[in-house]
Amino acid sequence: MYLIAGGGMYYRQASLSQNVVVGDSVSCTPAWLWWGVTCESGTVTSHQTLASSSSMAPGGNVGLASLSGSLISQYNFYVESRFHYATNRGVATRIIPFTVGVGSER
Repeated sequence: MYLIAGGGMYYRQASLSQNVVVGDSVSCTPAWLWWGVTCESGTVTSHQTLASSSSMAPGGNVGLASLSGSLISQYNFYVESRFHYATNRGVATRIIPFTVGVGSER
């Protein structure tokens, strides 16, 4: 068993989108662009992003891992869990991923 820790920059991205019914013949005009509608090849696209935001923030992680032999001596079993934390603009991101694996000694 061992303890692992680290730090770095965390990138956060979020978007709000919606599919809209436009058919094949809705031409892209300056009026559509003024309202923030996206166009592709001269026609209004059906998938519209209403809002999006991204940011970077410093953060860190700490975890515990274990590597052990199994009943079959040539394979090892590995498990790791880390707690990640980063905050930006007053919103904290907390996540605990688990990693499990099997490896060979060869």
